[in-house]
Amino acid sequence: MAIKVLIYEDNEDLRKSIQTLLLWNKEFDIVAAMPDATSVTDDIIVLKPDVILMDIDMPGGGGVEAVTKIRSTGNGVPVIMFTVFDDDDHIFNAICAGANGYLLKKNFDEIPAAIKDVLDGGAPMTSSVAKKVLTFVPQ
Repeated sequence: MAIKVLIYEDNEDLRKSIQTLLLWNKEFDIVAAMPDATSVTDDIIVLKPDVILMDIDMPGGGGVEAVTKIRSTGNGVPVIMFTVFDDDDHIFNAICAGANGYLLKKNFDEIPAAIKDVLDGGAPMTSSVAKKVLTFVPQ
C-alpha cells in the first residue's frame, strides 16, 4: 500500500516539483498538495495522511502554527518541516511545536528518504540542522 503524503507549500512550482518527485516512485500517493495550511485540522481528518510535508512560511498562518494545531487535536501524524529557514528560532519553534523532522529545501532530493525515515520512527533532518538541534540539548 502506498504512503499517503499531504503537502503544504505555497510556492506553486515547488509544490508541483515535490509531487512529480514523489509520484515517480510508486511507494507514494499524494492525497493533496495545498498552498496553505488554513484547513489543516479538517484536512487530516478527511484525507488521513500517513505523513505531512510542511513549509514554514505560508500565507494564512505558518507551518509551525499548523503543527501546533495538528498536535492540539491529539493526532500523531508525522510532520516533516520543509523550508529555507535554518536559523535557531525557526528550528527550535518547529520542533517544540511537534515537528518530527526538519529538511532544508536545498536538500529537495532527500524528501523520499526523509518520509520513509520518519515513518520508521526516525527524525530526518538536514545535517546542519541536526547539529544545531544538538546544541539545544544541555551538555
